[in-house]
Amino acid sequence: FLLAAPPRRGVDDAAASPPAAEPEAAATPVWDETRFVARRSRIDEDLRSGAVIGAGLKAAVLYHTPQLDVAVLQFDVCRGGRPATLSEAAPKQMSYVVTDGEENAVELELHGVRRRLPTHCEVLIPSGCDYIIRNWSRTRVAELITLVP
Repeated sequence: FLLAAPPRRGVDDAAASPPAAEPEAAATPVWDETRFVARRSRIDEDLRSGAVIGAGLKAAVLYHTPQLDVAVLQFDVCRGGRPATLSEAAPKQMSYVVTDGEENAVELELHGVRRRLPTHCEVLIPSGCDYIIRNWSRTRVAELITLVP
């Protein structure tokens, strides 16, 4: 049985305590502009370089991750009464934003109902639905951004 004197405040504290661990440096994410920023010049180059996915329809992938795909779709002008058309079945819920084009020239057909879409609007396509998007403008290319979770 051993008796010890109580530690003296401030003098014996440092000796009795183990040294404080150095704080670990926080992991800083690496900023890769080509991965996180889609510049207009790159998008235009991707659209020019042959990303054709249908008659009068081009696409450029902006981002592709396990959680989200983002692409820009470019619909050519209506020629000879035939609009540039995208006709698909949505494998997942999808979102489209009309970012450029002639006002009310982009048409969405969903469940057999056709609606003209104003510029800068967003539409949500439910999972499993067949849909058609058309550009009826004879003077302006239409651009839409699509988001697929």
